[in-house]
Amino acid sequence: MVHHGKRDTVQLSLVGQKLILAMVLGNQAPVGAARLCAQQVARKLETVLPRETPAKGGLRPEYVEAVKARLDEILD
Repeated sequence: MVHHGKRDTVQLSLVGQKLILAMVLGNQAPVGAARLCAQQVARKLETVLPRETPAKGGLRPEYVEAVKARLDEILD
């Protein structure tokens, strides 16, 4: 997930089942390069993290929307 604010961009990537990789970049950073870097780091982290069974159902959609709205408030 990517959020573009007025000053910063936040890139969030799921690593494995329970880890979130967060990258906060200035608005001058190329978003494509940040995504590529996040994917590479996530792949490397997955090789060293223990394997776990995913939780049933994942995140509720209303929770995801609430988090997105809060990020909009904080970063804009």
